[in-house]
Amino acid sequence: MAIAETIQSLTPPDRQASARNLHHEPLLSARPNNEPWVYTVNDLLVQKTLLSPDAPLLAYPDSLKGTDDYVHYTARDLDRFADEAAKAYIAMGVPVKVELLLFLIANVNHFQANNTEDEVVAILAPANLDYVTTVFALSRLGYSLLLLSNRLPTVAYISLLQGTQCHRIVSTKNFQKQIIETQTKWKLESFLLVPKHAYNLSHPSGPYFKRAFYGPSESENTAFIIHSSGSTGLPKPIYQSHRSALTNYSSGIGYRAFLTLPLYHNHGMSCFFRAIYSGSEIAFFNSNLPMTSSNLIAAMEKVNPGGFHGVPYALKLLGESKKGIELMRKCQIVMFGGSSCPDDLGDRLVKEGINLIAHYGA
Repeated sequence: MAIAETIQSLTPPDRQASARNLHHEPLLSARPNNEPWVYTVNDLLVQKTLLSPDAPLLAYPDSLKGTDDYVHYTARDLDRFADEAAKAYIAMGVPVKVELLLFLIANVNHFQANNTEDEVVAILAPANLDYVTTVFALSRLGYSLLLLSNRLPTVAYISLLQGTQCHRIVSTKNFQKQIIETQTKWKLESFLLVPKHAYNLSHPSGPYFKRAFYGPSESENTAFIIHSSGSTGLPKPIYQSHRSALTNYSSGIGYRAFLTLPLYHNHGMSCFFRAIYSGSEIAFFNSNLPMTSSNLIAAMEKVNPGGFHGVPYALKLLGESKKGIELMRKCQIVMFGGSSCPDDLGDRLVKEGINLIAHYGA
């Protein structure tokens, strides 16, 4: 039996039926029979697509400078975006990470993978719909993702790329100067972030992308590499396996969240995936807009969130007006992270009846 056929035979019948109803099959995952199949962060999206395809998961402004023209994207939308983006990156020259699967003929329930080393691709871009799509697309191709802050000096980028042995980066044109400078010091292939018009297609560009991997081994591979701030020196990489990340995300978010944090910030990425895990929609602040009181208020009025996640500066801006205070008071929680909240601001917000919570790192 061919390896692909063997892998397919391990797919549970109910998943096959659900996939056929969606007119495609999910990513192939070589895994033992009767085991749960959510081994990677991408599996989480595939699962949501199969079980709740029309559930809205992400809201993002439609126009470049929109404050409140939110479009609500479903699990099915995000899955097809990721599929098209994955194929677009392959066309650009980003290779699929290949796992060499050793099939033990004596027992069809046992697979072994002898290639579990991380292959890293960096992402340097603003946190928007394109960013989310690229995260799922590159994860789908098998890569560990180095999430770079948009505000680091070039020397910090070089240090992180060298430290993680990363030789590929996906970014926007805004960062080409830093990338060209980095390439003088480190071997680095550069690819442009796949834009919305290339992945939001009315009809599939081809067959649904599939990649075989052995779930239990893949779950131990690195999903994301975030980094320290670098405030006391060069930033240091922090590794998160798929298994540890999924354990973190399993706490979920039981409300519609409004996120003003970038996705290279672990608080921001965790909020996003906790929302995916629980099936609760999360709305992003438009990354193209300056963070002002009026922009935040316009977005929150439209989204009507049950929870707010941001940095203390956003709290300060909202706290400057009665409307901002009112919107925060309506939230079940207002959570901040990244830095400490000034005592006078925190005390004032709590006295206004706001359920203020400090996240780690604050």
